[in-house]
Amino acid sequence: MHRSPGAAASGLSPFRVGVTATGDRQPAGGSRADGSPASTWTATAGWRAMAVATSWTPAPAGSTGPGASAPEPRPEEQAFLMAGPGRAAEVAVVSLVEAGALRISRGGAVSAVHLPGRTWSPLQTRALRVVPQSLGDVITSVAGSAEAQALRQDLIARGYLTPPGRRAAIRLLRRFLLVAVGVLLVLNIALDVPFAVFWAGLSVALVFWVVTGRAARPLTGAGLAAARRLRLAAAEAERRASGLPGSGSAGRKASSARAGGIAGGSGGSDATAGGLAAADRVALVACHGLLGRVGRRAVWEVLGITQAAAGTLRRRVRGRGGDGGGSSCGGGCGSCSSSSCGSGGSDSGGSSCGGGSSCGGGGCGGGGGD
Repeated sequence: MHRSPGAAASGLSPFRVGVTATGDRQPAGGSRADGSPASTWTATAGWRAMAVATSWTPAPAGSTGPGASAPEPRPEEQAFLMAGPGRAAEVAVVSLVEAGALRISRGGAVSAVHLPGRTWSPLQTRALRVVPQSLGDVITSVAGSAEAQALRQDLIARGYLTPPGRRAAIRLLRRFLLVAVGVLLVLNIALDVPFAVFWAGLSVALVFWVVTGRAARPLTGAGLAAARRLRLAAAEAERRASGLPGSGSAGRKASSARAGGIAGGSGGSDATAGGLAAADRVALVACHGLLGRVGRRAVWEVLGITQAAAGTLRRRVRGRGGDGGGSSCGGGCGSCSSSSCGSGGSDSGGSSCGGGSSCGGGGCGGGGGD
């Protein structure tokens, strides 16, 4: 088929119903100027349009262009993308524990430790304001705060999340599309619509279904890419955690002992007493949540949290209305309340589980920074 230079240069498809690539209208005899049947040409156009739709995703508002490089999401932002504000609140709280700004008692009470001259994220600042409270209440308060909603809006503006209003509108459009397809089928049976017309209408409906389905996802392309990178980091952390002494029964007893305040540690260390680095703890919490599992163990157990403290965690069903997610690492507490002693949510530093005054006794000290 001949394409005009203008069509080739612009990348536009020459398959336009009723018009050839050169702009001439088709003859009224049901065939194109080159003699090919109209039905064959319509079917080819439909398949071409579907191929384009499956390889194209509309860019969200606020997203950067292909040449721009957006900064890598911080741990709290990665956690939000995985499972919404509750997961982000978990990372914010455990990062404060790592930094020594919060302490967790054996019974699960959270108290603040004054650290002058430190700068915290909005979610961390919120956590510091709501203590003293129980672990569950702290996480619930942070997850439902205005700071968490501001984080959502920031991720939308940066092109990581699809706006909830747009997703709702697209879902409504898809419902109308299903109705239109049903009407088309009825007309095809009742009025004996020509195959070419029926296939053209069905092809257009399929194209719109594919395109709108991609646009209605909670995460944009950039958000999905960030979630994939977090899953890879969590997988590496799981591999390293499986090789620690805490992966066996003896290690679980040692972990419990550290959580009970028997083992001590330095607040500025980047690794736990078991050898798991702070960055690995961040990845595990952000990806799985504290109630998620790594192998046969819960994440809170890997981190050395006492069972009594873990009992304050509350599992919630992860919402799909823009709370993030859609690409979870596995089980976990999507928006659960949580605390941690040794899951670092900061960009650097952090203490070991059992560091400071430990998870069980008077809390888990910390160090490091944000």
